[in-house]
Formats: sequence, structure tokens, C-alpha cells
Amino acid sequence: MYVSGGAFDSIAVGGVLHCLPGSMRDKGRVFDNLRPVMKHDSVVFGYSLISDDGALGVAAKAARAALNRLRFVNNYTDTSDGLRRELAMRFDHYVVHRVGAVAFFIASQFSNTGGETHAF
Repeated sequence: MYVSGGAFDSIAVGGVLHCLPGSMRDKGRVFDNLRPVMKHDSVVFGYSLISDDGALGVAAKAARAALNRLRFVNNYTDTSDGLRRELAMRFDHYVVHRVGAVAFFIASQFSNTGGETHAF
């Protein structure tokens, strides 16, 4: 849905990326599509379920397999490093913090340089 008449100060993208099909590179396009409704200094934040090695125990791996098989999620190849790369390509400021199998992120200031990165 496109919102006309202005831009937002902040946009939440919680629980969205891991539901989208494709690689983390494909999912990174979400941020490109948000750009028209963001101010230069807007903040985008959220979380995504990831599949980093060592982040999942036996029960979590079984749950991930079931959720992927049922197509509720698509995150077999999603990693916190992949998310970090996608944010770095688009924003001057970003942070990704992993807690177990969840990557929390916050980013601001769309980059005009295509990759200059500084943490908050």
C-alpha cells in the first residue's frame, strides 16, 4: 500500500523479512521499497527470525523445519550477517543485534554512497 502526502519518521518491519520468499539479498529490497515513504533521517527497525549457525537448539531447528515446510516462514538461508550486509548497502547508520534465533535491527539515514557504515 502506498501512502501519499508525506513521509514517516519511523517504520517498523517486525516479523516480516523471514516470511518473504528468497534470499536475504532479495528481502533487502523491502528497504528500497520503503524509501519513498521515509525522510532522510527516518528510522526503520524490526526483527527477523534467522538461521545463524549455533543460534538454534534441537527443538528450534525442528520448529524452523516445520514452519519452512508449511511455508509460514522462508528463512533457511537468512543470517544476521546477511541482514547486516543489506542494511550496510542502504543506510549510513545501522545496528543488528542477535538474541538466539532473532536478529533485531535499527537503521537510519539512507546512504547516498552505497555502503558507508557507522554504528549508532
